[in-house]
Amino acid sequence: MSAVCFSTSLYSKQGASAIIDDVESAFRTLRICAESFAYCEDPHLRSKGYRKLSLAQHDYILIYRVSLDVVYIMGFFHMRENYHIKL
Repeated sequence: MSAVCFSTSLYSKQGASAIIDDVESAFRTLRICAESFAYCEDPHLRSKGYRKLSLAQHDYILIYRVSLDVVYIMGFFHMRENYHIKL
């Protein structure tokens, strides 16, 4: 979980902890069924084989790709963020 960090100086520790719990839950889901989620709708991201997973309790998404048995997290974004141009 060291790859994902949240600032607790801007938000409550309880809020940051809840987001981290949500991210950890998403990671557990990806370990089990990463290939079951849809490819990104954006044609450029789809052409790269990128998929999208929304967090269950927060407005964040993980963009990832699967290669053999490995899940590569390509980005972690707020849903309102223009992540298409960053990937």
